[in-house]
Formats: sequence, C-alpha cells, structure tokens
Amino acid sequence: LDEIRTITESQQAAAMKFVHEGIAGDIKVNEWVRRAAAANSVEESAGGIPMAAPMANRWAHIETKPNAIEWCEDMRLGNYALQTALGEEAQKRLPQERAMVATFISRKPGSLLQVPKEEDKIDGPWNSPRTWDYAAHAWAAFGGSDLDYRHELLASCVGMTQAGMFIKWRNAFDLPDPEDFMPGGDFKGTLVDEKRPDRTYTILSSIVAAVADNWTAKRYESAWKYHAQAAQEGAGDIAAATVSTLMATAKGQRDVPSVAKYAQGFMDFLKKAGWNPQ
Repeated sequence: LDEIRTITESQQAAAMKFVHEGIAGDIKVNEWVRRAAAANSVEESAGGIPMAAPMANRWAHIETKPNAIEWCEDMRLGNYALQTALGEEAQKRLPQERAMVATFISRKPGSLLQVPKEEDKIDGPWNSPRTWDYAAHAWAAFGGSDLDYRHELLASCVGMTQAGMFIKWRNAFDLPDPEDFMPGGDFKGTLVDEKRPDRTYTILSSIVAAVADNWTAKRYESAWKYHAQAAQEGAGDIAAATVSTLMATAKGQRDVPSVAKYAQGFMDFLKKAGWNPQ
C-alpha cells in the first residue's frame, strides 16, 4: 500500500480489515501474504492526511532514509529500472550518465536528497534520488546536445543550484568513452590524474557501469586489467573503492574468469575491506 498518508479516514476504515486480517470484500488473501505500506511524512505527502489512531496502531513503524553509498552502487550496477522509454543509442549512453551522477553524489552525498522548505520552491525542480536518475536519462537521451541545453535539462530535474554544482564538477574532466576500455577498444595512455583523483574515480566507475550493462567474461576481465593499471600508476585506493562494485557484476554469471593476477597491486586494500578476488 503506497502513499498511505494520502487516503481519507473513511477510506482508512475500509482498508483496516485488509491490513489487519487480509480480507478485502469477499476475498481473503493467503495467510502467508504480508502487508506493507509506505508513506512520506504528512507534511511531505501529496495532500497529506494523518493516519487515524486505529490504522496507525495496526503497523510497525520503521523510519528509512536514503543511503547514498548504496544508491550510488545500485546506479553503477544498473539495478534501477528505466524511468522512461529510451532509444537504443540512449540506452547505451545511460550507464555512463548514471555512473557520472553516482560519482558526483559519492563525492557530495548531501546532494542526493534535499527537500525544499520554502513553499514557493517545493513545487518546482529539486534534487532527490528519483530526479537525479531523471537527469541521467535526460542526458542519455540528448547525448550530443550543446552544454547550455544539457545544463537546462539538468536544472529542470534537480534545480539550478545542484545543476550548477554538477556542471562545474563535470567540466573539470575530459573523459574517455568507457567502451574504449573494453575488448577491441583503443584507450592508450595513463588513467591516473594526480591532481584530480575524482577524475580517476569517475573513469573507473564508468568502466564498471559499462560492464554491468553488458556483462561478458572478456569485458569483466578487461575492466579488471584497467583497475590493475590504475593501481600500478599509484591509485590503488581508488581502484579498490570501485572494484567491489565490479566484483558484484559477476554475481550469478557463468564462467567468471579468475582475476587474481590483476588484484596484486591493491590486494592490501582489498584484504582490509574483506574482499578476496579469485
């Protein structure tokens, strides 16, 4: 039951028998079916209505807050469904755009969710896990657009302040295409920028997102090879931070190659974190 704080007291009365006993009209659900509800606070709900005491007393109430670390990892792994229909080329760009957003949020976790307190701003664009993903979709859809238009698209989702911060951060990079790091790619040169460690982190995150979007044993091994290169160039701590997500892409896959030879350059970091690449 979603948005339960938007239903009237009379509707709540009708719903209580289902909530408590699993009975709706002539239908009784299986006794093993669990009932769960979700809601924003009354102040943040659409036309929020407090639950009546009898309804509230039929629930265990658990407060939840967005976890920026988990959200960023799920964005890189492609664990969220498409928010809207995208063309084939846009879907190919989406993992990189999501990885870019996730990298920004991992650097500024406070930007993941900020509900406006002013009434004249709450009905406009503001940043939340949902709207950051909207922004990634918009950028994937309009891949080649000029920067001003991309900025406008971003601001339409997360607001001008966050859009400005994101654009300023992103403009500091000249990022290669993550497909350049896959088998048959043509990336040459160094991965590590000693002056901008977040650039290295962004590149590795994009590589992981590309593997998650289209997993093959060869792409997985290639991603490990470039993580090893980053470690050899002195960024073992950064490589270790993204390789845990890379390892997660292999869960449930068949014929996962051994990658232990690539992990030597940052094995100390992995062991401290409890990871053991095979």
